[in-house]
Amino acid sequence: DKERFAAVVTVAAHEGRRTADGTGMLEATTVSSAAWLAGAGLLTVTWPGQIDHTLRDDWLDQQTEAAWELADDLEGEVWSSLTLPVDGRPTPFHYRESEYGWVLAGTAGEVHVGAYGRGMSAYGLAFSR
Repeated sequence: DKERFAAVVTVAAHEGRRTADGTGMLEATTVSSAAWLAGAGLLTVTWPGQIDHTLRDDWLDQQTEAAWELADDLEGEVWSSLTLPVDGRPTPFHYRESEYGWVLAGTAGEVHVGAYGRGMSAYGLAFSR
């Protein structure tokens, strides 16, 4: 149901490192990585139905770029704090709502957690490994 759902994404926490063959570098993963994945995930399932299909790709590109900019500034004023249990322990998350739904992101141990949803409250969520 596109009106009521929640989804979770996880990203292993890694420092920047060289590729196995030594020819390049892999970027570090951060809580911003999980926030961006969650934001992009929300966009893919909630794009406005009134947008013509020919404009959808342009809209999605624009909104995906905005999601990346927002995820890159988790301490910005558009994000608030939300504490949710992970394995029963209170864990801080960055949280924001928009007309499309909500997105949250935080770190639990060696994993960055992102989640997105619509039509239900994020305040009742709990996570376990």
